[in-house]
Amino acid sequence: MNKLLLAATVISLSGAGILLPMSVHGATLEEQINALLAQIANLQTQLAATPFTSSGDLTLGSKGAAVKALQQYLNANGAQVAASGAGSPGNETETFGSLTKKALAKWQAANGVSPAAGYFGPKTRAKMAGTAAAPTAAPAPVSVPEIPAVSAPVETPATSVATSAVSVFLPNPFESTLKIETTYPSITLSSYGEKTLTAFKVSADEKIAITRIRFKNKGTFNNLYLIKFKLLANSDSGPVLAEADISQGGVVEFTLTSDTAKENKGLIVSGNSYYVRGYLVTHSYGAEKPYVRLDIESASDVSAYDYNDLNRTATITKNNSFPIIGPQITAF
Repeated sequence: MNKLLLAATVISLSGAGILLPMSVHGATLEEQINALLAQIANLQTQLAATPFTSSGDLTLGSKGAAVKALQQYLNANGAQVAASGAGSPGNETETFGSLTKKALAKWQAANGVSPAAGYFGPKTRAKMAGTAAAPTAAPAPVSVPEIPAVSAPVETPATSVATSAVSVFLPNPFESTLKIETTYPSITLSSYGEKTLTAFKVSADEKIAITRIRFKNKGTFNNLYLIKFKLLANSDSGPVLAEADISQGGVVEFTLTSDTAKENKGLIVSGNSYYVRGYLVTHSYGAEKPYVRLDIESASDVSAYDYNDLNRTATITKNNSFPIIGPQITAF
């Protein structure tokens, strides 16, 4: 009975429908069935020998003819790996669902593709084509592996970058190579007034923007006599990026807002130097000369981001040791 049902079935392989005849002149029913089975086996062998190729990556949610072709390839190669998860021959669809993912993962595991996670990318594409995956230089600063990187915590949503039929999620926050270095020397001033109290250089392999930076006076100069701090770009006479006053706790915090009309969006940007100037007001002191020292105490005193995407937070602990100690500016 099964053979009779098979003889009346429309077979769909390689995306083409083939209607097999019910009778052959001069042949018995048994001979007709055997002929049908031979045709099916021949078509399956042809499909199995044909490598599957796709110019784009495929993953859960992908749709289109490439997905259907992938399912057909997996089903045709079921002798090596049970690929029933992708559907049975003739019932393939154009939707990449959980069953397709499971079948592809089985094929990857059996054919040495690692990780075997049911994601169709460059490694799997090369393996199915019968060639070794050629190393590909990834664009800096983020490498795109066979499997899209896991999204960051919910409270800091990741930025997605479209790559054909799949979205690759970049890490957020990401580890930055940002380095903050104090460049101003310790000096003794001969007068009061507006003075440069510290300068620092920011550098990184990638382009990083700082929107907030906080200093704390760790010197002996009374905070009441320190007023109106300015953050300047490039030199101690350069353009003013932000102004701030010192708090009762001795903290000076500069906050910057992105403005595309300004150079470097009006932010502190890696590759440049910055200066902090403030007013020192005369006050009495004893035998010890008072001094100002502006330190960056911890990574939390700096808000750093990807310059090209200010939604991506940069962690800055890789190349910085805290506290970052500023120069000692003695009043007299």
